[in-house]
Amino acid sequence: MEIVKALIRAGAHKASNDGCTSLWIAASPNHIDVVRVLVNVKAKQDKVDINGTSPLSIAASPNHFGVVLFLVNVKAKLDKFDINGTSP
Repeated sequence: MEIVKALIRAGAHKASNDGCTSLWIAASPNHIDVVRVLVNVKAKQDKVDINGTSPLSIAASPNHFGVVLFLVNVKAKLDKFDINGTSP
């Protein structure tokens, strides 16, 4: 996790051109430890990509329950809808 923290200090948590943040990317493959670190450093847990997909939605789609439960517990918004009208 020290590498993750160093990358955050260096600014690696900014959104990419398609709006994906480090939290969004970590939520997708179920990297719960990285998700925790990013939330602890105040990563925007409800920031969406260009399709309106939030980290919570991306974690929920492949059933990454650990990340989903964690994000729900830290008050990620459940009513974020993507461009298709889908929510977590």
